[in-house]
Amino acid sequence: MLTDPTTLPEWEDLLAKRFATFAKDTTLNVVDLTPKSRKLKAASTKTCSTLLSYLTDLHEYVDEALEIEPTLRARMMSMSSARFERVLHPIFEEDELTLILSGGGLGFLAGLIQQLISTGSLVLPRVSFGGQTKMISTIGSVIGIYIVSILLKPRKSMILFVERLIERTRQLKRKTRSYWKRRRRFSEPSDLSR
Repeated sequence: MLTDPTTLPEWEDLLAKRFATFAKDTTLNVVDLTPKSRKLKAASTKTCSTLLSYLTDLHEYVDEALEIEPTLRARMMSMSSARFERVLHPIFEEDELTLILSGGGLGFLAGLIQQLISTGSLVLPRVSFGGQTKMISTIGSVIGIYIVSILLKPRKSMILFVERLIERTRQLKRKTRSYWKRRRRFSEPSDLSR
């Protein structure tokens, strides 16, 4: 919300309105700010630009306070396997064909590596289709074009996926550092005990 240029103006307006109401209520109607004033808009813009840096540890606090992880774990463990599959299926449904094809390709590659390790040489089997070679090559070409179109089409979503993955990794790294700092702080003997 604070980083999205489409929602940021709405957030700034909401903050300005809330601050104007707060100032009016706190000063018993002595200070009456209009949410459209230039200074109030500048203050809310500045607040929104710096607010994100203050919210870095908020996620950890909210996770602990709302007990999101234990609640999700308990509810997911109580689900039947069919219900659990119905929850997960929409997540993977869009990329199902890509996952199947990449799994097949990785399985083929793993088989080749296993053959290379066990025999010391790599031999691809020769396949003969007889008189139907033209039909088989046409089907192979269509499948190949389809795979290439799949690989080229979701480039934007793949980039977004990688960006989300990198950001999630950074968040987990920060949480881990914070966890170890707290743990060290509680495990160190205090000066009062001396």
